[in-house]
Amino acid sequence: LCWLQYDFIIDKNKKSDNWEKVLKASEDVLEMIDDSNDLLFRLALFSAIDAAKNLKDTQKLLELTDIIGPEKLSAEPENYKGKRLMSYRERWFFARLSALFDSQLYEECRELSLEAIKQYPRRIEFSRRAALCKMMLGKYGEAEEELQAISRMRGCPWYIVADLARLRFNVGSFNRALEAAYEASLMHGELQTKVNLFTLIAKIQLVLGDSESAKKHILLACSIRKDMKWK
Repeated sequence: LCWLQYDFIIDKNKKSDNWEKVLKASEDVLEMIDDSNDLLFRLALFSAIDAAKNLKDTQKLLELTDIIGPEKLSAEPENYKGKRLMSYRERWFFARLSALFDSQLYEECRELSLEAIKQYPRRIEFSRRAALCKMMLGKYGEAEEELQAISRMRGCPWYIVADLARLRFNVGSFNRALEAAYEASLMHGELQTKVNLFTLIAKIQLVLGDSESAKKHILLACSIRKDMKWK
């Protein structure tokens, strides 16, 4: 019965992005299975986690990641149709850290980020999360040092440098913020993903008195939002 529910309700609604039904059906399955080692238990749990993330239900995400600890999840990557996927443990860390950060539980999020870094030292995202927690706790100097260190890592994505720009803007270091923002804008990445970066550049330029350049970046951001049909 549980497998039928997974195949015909959970999986089907995942494909149609009906996340409310995915969450409800996944939780129904979890109530019927109490063995965390059961494959179906894990499939249902992470289906529920995916649903909570898509529904932006932070409280539910905290509840779901409370059900099982990372030590009980496999650290081995999953293989699906010839593709190498993240392990259940790594997926748990991503979900839990996101929920803690969005809940403004920065001390706990920082501590868990450091644990994730120990297990996945090459995962830039975990190092980023730890640095952003420092920033949100008001430890700007330490956060800047950590973000700078991450920005020097091989394969560093543009948004790490954008984080650095945002931090510098928040502490009033406007020229250095603009320098980092320009650098981030020129790094590899799709234009539409940088819409908030262009808005940040405009804000910095306004503060520095360059209203003409600011206007151009505001128009660019608005144009992207219009093309993507974003509000």
